[in-house]
Amino acid sequence: MERLVTTVNRRSALTSCDLDTFPQFMKHPANGIVRSNLTTPGIEGYVFDGANGSQVAFWTCSETATSAATTTSYDEYMVVVQGCYTLVIHGKQTAVEGGRGILDASRCAAQW
Repeated sequence: MERLVTTVNRRSALTSCDLDTFPQFMKHPANGIVRSNLTTPGIEGYVFDGANGSQVAFWTCSETATSAATTTSYDEYMVVVQGCYTLVIHGKQTAVEGGRGILDASRCAAQW
């Protein structure tokens, strides 16, 4: 199936944006993760549920902080858009820089 996108439509549809924050449409209060469920100070999160039971969450960290260790029964994949995030599993620190990702399939206690 061909899809035609004109130059005029394309220019009006695309907007360059700063990576310091996510666009407002992604931060709708209905998708916000309740503060009492967060294990890290200075973090703001939103979650979207997939049709197959999977979830996608995105986070904004406004300060350097240490999260409580958590254990999950599912794989987690994380991409750092900007800045640096240090993941701790079994006491081993792994720095994940902006533009990089990491897959945690260990399902053991981790500090994200």
